[in-house]
Amino acid sequence: MTVSGTVSHRVAVRTAAERSPLHRHAPAQPLARPDAPERGSLPPVPPFAIRRMRLEERLEDHPDRHVLLVRGPAGAGKTVLVSQWAGALTRPCAWVAIDATHNDETLLLKQLVGAVKRLSPECPVLGRWAGAGGVDDTVLWDVLNSVTQRLGSGITVVVDDVHLLHDRRARHVLELLVEHPPDQVRLVLVSRSKPRLSLERARLRGDLVEITPAELRFERAEIDVLASTWTGRQLDAAELEQASLGWAAGLRLAHLEGSTGRAPSPARPDSDGIASDYIREELIDASTAPTRSFFEVSCWLPVLTEPLCAAVAADTSGPGSLTPPDTEALPIVAVTSRPGAFRHPPILARVLQQE
Repeated sequence: MTVSGTVSHRVAVRTAAERSPLHRHAPAQPLARPDAPERGSLPPVPPFAIRRMRLEERLEDHPDRHVLLVRGPAGAGKTVLVSQWAGALTRPCAWVAIDATHNDETLLLKQLVGAVKRLSPECPVLGRWAGAGGVDDTVLWDVLNSVTQRLGSGITVVVDDVHLLHDRRARHVLELLVEHPPDQVRLVLVSRSKPRLSLERARLRGDLVEITPAELRFERAEIDVLASTWTGRQLDAAELEQASLGWAAGLRLAHLEGSTGRAPSPARPDSDGIASDYIREELIDASTAPTRSFFEVSCWLPVLTEPLCAAVAADTSGPGSLTPPDTEALPIVAVTSRPGAFRHPPILARVLQQE
């Protein structure tokens, strides 16, 4: 799950010496609890996470492609997935997590340059820019090319929480990387919705790998493995799947509810507030007025359709109305038996109705 930190500028880098090769065909397996992260490490992986090899393999299926997009709603497990994958590669990785301060072109460029420079701080070319009053697009490209030449290998640059990037000029920095990626650089974009970065151009030229919200849903086999790692009261995998519809945050919330001795039944009130606290903070309080209005109507409907979602979104109160990117960022799940139909995970619908 992606949880925004309180530090304004979060830049994480991990070098090749810290990694082990990726065993691409290994089954999903639990991860050992990591040690306390050192400065410059990738985002820490929760101790209850499992490796999702089918998705890691998707990210590696086309190593010649330069642009990778992992998109899904809040709590879909995007950051965990990418951190696990990047941590198993031999390629050096620079990580930049977007926050509100990055809606400034110059600051975003400085953060990207700083993250890449940490991969090869001894690079003599980089020193010429150390005292510069500012940076521009040319500096970023020069740094990327200089570092890859110095390391003698390709690098991965992860930009997390791209959906928080609203400034047009700041987005243009990433758009240039999407349209003209350096040869030895793979750009990974992690976002709640599809960012406006000319990604379709990358798709048309055969240069895009995309993990969609539907793919991020936990499959039954993965839920079985996840549940088998939990200590204490054993929870039924079928009930977990029914309550969460494969939503990663829903599985974790159901686990926390179950660990208190109560089964994660969608009909059972959440008396100690475990699920309601998370959903209120991540999906209600952090949402716009139109999104909250959408929740107020849609949470009572057993099934949603695209026209119904559009009608509810168009009629939402508050400034403006919901747009397709807004609804993409919500954890509504397609109903496999009814093409074009969607629903809220029951554990989410229950809390929304209570709220």
